[in-house]
Amino acid sequence: MLTQEHLQDALDYGRCFIKFGKPASYIPELARVNKYHLGVCVVGLDGSIMECGDSRVPFTIQSISKLASLILAISDKGADYLFHDKVGVEPTGDPFNSIIKLETKTKPFNPFINAGAITVADCIDGANADEKFERFLTFIRKLCGNEAIALNEAVYLSEKATGDRNRALAYYLKASGILDQIKFICPLHGPVWRKDLGYFVDKYDKWSRYEPEVKGVMIAYASMYGNTEAAAQALAAKLCERGITDVALYDVSNTHVSYLIAESFKYSHIVLASVTYNLGIYPVMKNYLEDMKALNLQNRTFAIIENGSWACKSGDLMERFINDEMKNMTVLNERLSLASSLQEDKAVELDALADAIAESVRA
Repeated sequence: MLTQEHLQDALDYGRCFIKFGKPASYIPELARVNKYHLGVCVVGLDGSIMECGDSRVPFTIQSISKLASLILAISDKGADYLFHDKVGVEPTGDPFNSIIKLETKTKPFNPFINAGAITVADCIDGANADEKFERFLTFIRKLCGNEAIALNEAVYLSEKATGDRNRALAYYLKASGILDQIKFICPLHGPVWRKDLGYFVDKYDKWSRYEPEVKGVMIAYASMYGNTEAAAQALAAKLCERGITDVALYDVSNTHVSYLIAESFKYSHIVLASVTYNLGIYPVMKNYLEDMKALNLQNRTFAIIENGSWACKSGDLMERFINDEMKNMTVLNERLSLASSLQEDKAVELDALADAIAESVRA
């Protein structure tokens, strides 16, 4: 018989292995989760509850939702229809988000790979995507006996920038006739698209080839006392004077990473402006670089603004990261180097950097 002591022993044993793992990084927001959270809760058939560890810390259920979706879809449509017409019950031997088997089979192998889960979600009753989601959320709350369960907005926004593969799976399923007269795309991980689906197909086509959506400049700055921000704004003004008007500025300290990544996929040119911090890159800027690397961003042109009062290192470190850790990137030779603040003697450097960026955008 399971006892509280058994549960605690199992949890203590499991903690020994946490240091060998790391949170999932394919969705940036998940990479920020505290990996040392570990809890367990067991509910008996009689309603008894045993729990220990961090069992009260909320978490996103991710692919566990596939099971709940399947139960709800079976309840709505019946098992015979679901498993005969829509999905199979066989293992694939491939990654959960693979598209390979769809090229040789008429339907997804099982409901727990992403292609199968998307198909199952399409079978949930509801006049539109909102009704489907509300029915699913109500069902989850009922299963868990917890009315406080809700959509995690931060993870949703993070997944919004990284859900292109699942959208591709949905279109492939539509082309194969698995999804009936698709009106909405409701991927397991990502936003719900309700209209202008052709627009998003075009976007996916560009994203999948890492081709910028527009020729323009994104300036991402990390500033401690406002001086690096002032330099970034001065560069934006210089670019506008040169006819480069599609320019966007973002403070990486105050902008959610999902927006930074979305804009990184949009623009052809990215300016990184960072203060030096403890002889390194300012932490929030380093995190942004790591997120771009994790999402395999490619085919962009970078320019650099560095700042440091006595040992300006951030520029060299950012350029080294781009060249060594990322693929198919170009870093312009021109660079603006500051010693705390933008002074008049840096006007020539600023103009040279603006000229180089403008010329590159027009090329």
